[in-house]
Amino acid sequence: MAAAAEYFAAEMNQTCPVHGFRRLGKIMVFNVKIVGKNGDVEERSQGVPELVEEYERRLARHRQQMLEEDDPEEL
Repeated sequence: MAAAAEYFAAEMNQTCPVHGFRRLGKIMVFNVKIVGKNGDVEERSQGVPELVEEYERRLARHRQQMLEEDDPEEL
C-alpha cells in the first residue's frame, strides 16, 4: 500500500506554523489479513512502519533539543 506510506510521509513532514515540530499523537500500524479461497494472504502497509520509526526518532531528537533549551512547555 504505497499510497498509505506516501500519505503518512506527507503528514509527518509538515510543520506547525506556531510550534515547528508537529506531534501526530499515538500512531498505530495495523496488518490486514485477507482470507481468500486459496488460503490466508497477509498485506502490510508497505513502508509505513519504517516511516513511523523515522518519525519517532525525530520526535526523540526534538524532545532532547527542548530539554537542552530548558523549555518544559514544548515537551
